[in-house]
Amino acid sequence: MAMPRVTADPTGIEQQLERVLRSRIFERAQRSQRFLRYLVESALAQPPVVPKEFTIAIDVFDRDTSYDPSVDATVRVEASRLRSRLREYYDEEGRDDPWLIEVPKGGYAVVLSERTPTESTPALGQPRMAAWAREPAPKAIPSPAAARKIGTAAYLSAACVAILVLGALFALRRERSPKPAVMASPPVSLAILPIANRTGDPALNYVTDGLTDDLIRQLSQVPALRLMARTTMFRYRDRSGDALAIGKALHVDAVMTGELRRNPDHLVMSVEVSRTADGSVLLDHEYIAGVDDLRIMQAEVQQDLITRLHLESSALDPGRKLHSVTSSPQAYQEFLEGEALSRSAAPLDLHQAIAHFERAVALDPQFDLAWSGLASEHVLLGLYFEPPREHMPLGRQYAERALRINPSLGEAHGSLGLIHLVYDWNLPAAEADMNSAGAETAAVSSLACTAHLMERSGKPHRAEEMLEGMLTYDPQSAALISELGCVDFYRGNYDAALRHYRDALEADPQTPVAYWGIGKTLNAERRYSEAIGVLRSFKQKNGFEPPLLIAETGYALGASGQREQALKVIRSLTDEGQHIFVDPYLIAVVYASMNARPATFSWLNKALQVRSSFAISLLSDPKWQTWRNDPQFAALVEQMLHSGTR
Repeated sequence: MAMPRVTADPTGIEQQLERVLRSRIFERAQRSQRFLRYLVESALAQPPVVPKEFTIAIDVFDRDTSYDPSVDATVRVEASRLRSRLREYYDEEGRDDPWLIEVPKGGYAVVLSERTPTESTPALGQPRMAAWAREPAPKAIPSPAAARKIGTAAYLSAACVAILVLGALFALRRERSPKPAVMASPPVSLAILPIANRTGDPALNYVTDGLTDDLIRQLSQVPALRLMARTTMFRYRDRSGDALAIGKALHVDAVMTGELRRNPDHLVMSVEVSRTADGSVLLDHEYIAGVDDLRIMQAEVQQDLITRLHLESSALDPGRKLHSVTSSPQAYQEFLEGEALSRSAAPLDLHQAIAHFERAVALDPQFDLAWSGLASEHVLLGLYFEPPREHMPLGRQYAERALRINPSLGEAHGSLGLIHLVYDWNLPAAEADMNSAGAETAAVSSLACTAHLMERSGKPHRAEEMLEGMLTYDPQSAALISELGCVDFYRGNYDAALRHYRDALEADPQTPVAYWGIGKTLNAERRYSEAIGVLRSFKQKNGFEPPLLIAETGYALGASGQREQALKVIRSLTDEGQHIFVDPYLIAVVYASMNARPATFSWLNKALQVRSSFAISLLSDPKWQTWRNDPQFAALVEQMLHSGTR
């Protein structure tokens, strides 16, 4: 095992460590502070120590001896986050510091060295490269300094966003080592298992699922409480009997189970919260509600959880008080039914969800979450199924209405950010909304490759750090793993992209995102035959084929010289367009693979006319690399950007 490498004076390193920990980037990142101090003190120990993952988990992150790194990715996630913060620190505040602290990938050995003048990062004021059209597609991960030089349109290239149909609707032995400095207590972690419907009425599944969702959503606003993500928790549906085992596997402090039963005149929900360390019961209570009013029960459960977990003093987001989300019991019931339908990938279900949300806001015009739900459903329809011009303006209207009621509502900021991104083509406005708390999570759950925006917004490694943090709460999310693949794809790091997309496919064999990601990455490497095989295997396994995968297959056929087969794909897409909305951009992509320029430009212009959600891909997708020196292509992109920011 590699030992820590120290080529600097220990006193100087200790001073450097304090300088890093006091920096803007680290000042509020207590977990990264604690981790970095621990690693540096290990390196300076006599003899030097390279801690193992198991030891770090126990000494730094308060795990117990049952820690299993194959289940809990906390150390790896925090190491990635620490590396990102160090890169950002030395790229900004620490660019002229005399000593360098590094934690190379592949282990936890610290490299401590004195820097020479040539190692200093260029000043932030250096001019950036202009003319996105002259910027070649990268073949390696750019350094932080190089990433800042990417030109205006590279920044604008949130392109990875435009992508997926149907799918995006979709976290040993102990050794002796230096003890870390005492830091503030970490948040209490809680897993809320799906509430079981024991009423005998399957029609009430929407109630139990909705209550589970709402508890996770509301309690996630408590700063001192860390909630496991809904997508992770619903993998454990109907496994409440294994609650303690699940809690230990997820390394949470407590786990909640609940059951809904029906008495003659009302509904009864029994809730139990247990401490995973010893199985002791923290809360065991029954809550009674009328069938037509579930709001009070929801609010009582939330308050009791806060009390029993001793979180009363934790300040809440000022934009959201922890109480019932609406004044109308009927509106709340409509909202729960709409949310249940919104999880579907079927357009008909999304339209039905809209009808429920519309009834909810009619009953309570101040119901911010219902307005946000309306925005989200219209955005999804405009992204994947129907003409954007029919839905994106409505999505904007409803998101803005939700934000007038609750300016801090992350879901609404996420919807508005996506509209700015893929409909307005206004990247500065999109970034402003994505920076709101919770907006990134909401946007990523709606659209593949949203995180790519952060990578191109002048914040190198921000996308990767954000996704690694989200994976802490949802460690088996195929969507989040695919997002990592997308970030690496647009960095030109195709090996890493393929690895992430294949991991996502293993996590969810039915998601089209992973198939598309593998296919487009193989196409970028000119491995066309392999790409065609992967893309076509989706239909073989699932019985249908989204237009995006059809178009990616057509691109591989055209690029590999199989012109007649590529034209056949175009005919199938245009025929399908007689019955459903098929984005013109997808047809343009197939023509582009054959270098059929007049037809390509014709279909690209049609894509701009319908305000295609895929058009943003023109800015950075490797498919268009050889086109960016074409004056006609440059003019088309300038037209798009001008229409998006005026």
